[in-house]
Amino acid sequence: MPSENMRWIQRFDNYRKALSQLSEAVNTNKQRKLNPLEEQ
Repeated sequence: MPSENMRWIQRFDNYRKALSQLSEAVNTNKQRKLNPLEEQ
């Protein structure tokens, strides 16, 4: 059971990191046009 909880903690942490990166990309896009590599 504890290892199952650990997996959810890791998943949630990965979700937060991805959301942070997405937010950063959106803010960057508001400031300037993204290049093709950044758009991927």
